Amino acid sequence: MIKFKGGIQDQAPEDRSKMSDDFKVSGLNFDTIAAEPLDDPAYKWQKVCSFDKPDHKGEVWARPRTDRGVGVSLIRMNMVMKNVKKEWHLDVLKDGPPMKNMKERKVIEEISENEKIIYVKMNMGMMSDRDQYINKKTIENDDGTTSLSIQSVEGDKYPVNPGTVRIEMYKSQKLKQVGDDLHV
Repeated sequence: MIKFKGGIQDQAPEDRSKMSDDFKVSGLNFDTIAAEPLDDPAYKWQKVCSFDKPDHKGEVWARPRTDRGVGVSLIRMNMVMKNVKKEWHLDVLKDGPPMKNMKERKVIEEISENEKIIYVKMNMGMMSDRDQYINKKTIENDDGTTSLSIQSVEGDKYPVNPGTVRIEMYKSQKLKQVGDDLHV
């Protein structure tokens, strides 16, 4: 059993086929959030920026999280990466997210071919280093899309290291190949 920030997940392998059942944290659900209309004022989504570059385009939206209190926002991005294959994107993220300020990254546990626990330590310049243990998981969906989740884990197996500040992450993506372009 893995204890995720925000709750405990203990599902049988046969229950891991649907993103809506598996990608939950703190009461949030990827499919539910992705279905929220951006133009409905009840959801309080605000466009942060949009971009249209030769190799990628998209929009970034934010709204307050209702389950975590003040000061925490959800970020939602709809992006198209031109001439990018889904396999390339997944390969870049195979051992966790790439970061320029990374001091250390190591796979702590390989739960399955598609799920790992990864330790990441980052240099923050003139501040204390930051670290996190993350569960990185991919699921191939029946509709041809791929679900990717990266979220913080905690517990006795993942101790806080002296001199570092523990941080949290929850990132979820649904990847769809459309011709030569990757929709995220």
